[in-house]
Amino acid sequence: MFIDRESEIIFLEETYKNKRNSLILLFGRRRIGKTFLIKEFLKNKKSIYFMATQEEKKELIKKFSMKIAEFYDDSITYNNPLKDWDSLFLYIIQRSGEEKIVIAIDEITYIIEKDKSFLSIFQKFYDEHFINKNIMFIISGSLINVVYNDILNYSSPLYGRRTGNIKIEEFDFKSVYKYLNVNIDNAIKIYALTGGIPYYLSLIDKNKDLVYQFISKNNIFYNDALFILREELKGPEKYFTILKLIASGKNKINEISNTMNYNSNELSPYIDKLISMDIIEKEYPLLNKKRGSFIYRIKSNYFNFYFKYIFENQSYIENNEYDYVKFLINKNINEYISSIFEGISIQFIKEYSEKILNSKIVSIGKWWGNNKNKQKGKGIEEIDIMGIDNQNNNIYCEVKYRNSKVGLDIFENLKRKASLFNSINNIYIIFSFSGFKDDLRNISKIEKNVILIDSKTMENTIKNF
Repeated sequence: MFIDRESEIIFLEETYKNKRNSLILLFGRRRIGKTFLIKEFLKNKKSIYFMATQEEKKELIKKFSMKIAEFYDDSITYNNPLKDWDSLFLYIIQRSGEEKIVIAIDEITYIIEKDKSFLSIFQKFYDEHFINKNIMFIISGSLINVVYNDILNYSSPLYGRRTGNIKIEEFDFKSVYKYLNVNIDNAIKIYALTGGIPYYLSLIDKNKDLVYQFISKNNIFYNDALFILREELKGPEKYFTILKLIASGKNKINEISNTMNYNSNELSPYIDKLISMDIIEKEYPLLNKKRGSFIYRIKSNYFNFYFKYIFENQSYIENNEYDYVKFLINKNINEYISSIFEGISIQFIKEYSEKILNSKIVSIGKWWGNNKNKQKGKGIEEIDIMGIDNQNNNIYCEVKYRNSKVGLDIFENLKRKASLFNSINNIYIIFSFSGFKDDLRNISKIEKNVILIDSKTMENTIKNF
């Protein structure tokens, strides 16, 4: 099932229709769906697809050469593969004609790792020959640091030659829900553990215990996070510790550095790499971009769940103490999912603001800061979601993921926190997974700026729009 990559496919198709050479870079973390996207695009097109592997240079050239020879039905070259990149590129130039072909080199970063000269050789043939050929090149890579340092960098041989870049990211919740074809309760729980990673979603058995699938030693979920990090990073132990601390709630640089007994400057390169890999990100409170006001959060739900629950409990899992690990996880799983539900609610407002507000969101996010109105000291306040729409309405949201219905007290507390901003034209949105008590429903019928959204409302909206 192919979902949520429509804009990428449209871009590739439009590029393909141009009767000239093109070079598209497609990159993103492993398991994110790059190969699936490439193969979907290549359907019904004359194309050469080569998946690079972590093998020696000679073996890579041999296999690529055989793929090209197979495309041109050349048994002589297939049985006597070319020996170097120059011969390989020259062969393509000699065999290609006027008809459009696509050449996709998947995981090109593995080639670059083994042979730094590859890009310079490719650039030479590109400038001298391929630029005049009706060939569409697609190159993809999962090693993000190689992509940034060797392909996107100003000093790269391919700088200025690329005609397009596509960064592949995780699916949003809406796409995950539609892909899974389950009720919204199960979709939220699965999304909280897998995030929007297509490969993991395809492996989930919806009829089996979800937590057990993640802690079972036989499933990929158990150690894939470590595999991905070890493949990309040298000496990944510090990265593991940083992720474990952020997952546990230590999300400020001073908290991380003090716990690890490192200077914050020493940790910066490690954190920057995790950011470039799309695993963590800086999150600022809305309306406050001051230096030092941000926190770090794990962007990928899978990595977040892994380092919060699995990484620390590996010894129990290795001893097959699955029931005990499940007990530890289930003890506060709702609290964990609650933070994910806030992110889902932000996505929901951004996606459907014109349906629920009759306006478009301009900016949205979480907010936290000092309550300067408190007489004794400065108390920290948090607002789950704040936003501004294109009609200058100020939006304040409370998000509750729990088994009980939400009542008037939650609304009153939200209004109190909103009063810190002395704003007018306020809209109050309360998300409650389990619904609302009558006292709050009655208020929403009287006050039109109070909007209540439960899980059923979210599900119907996603289904119908």
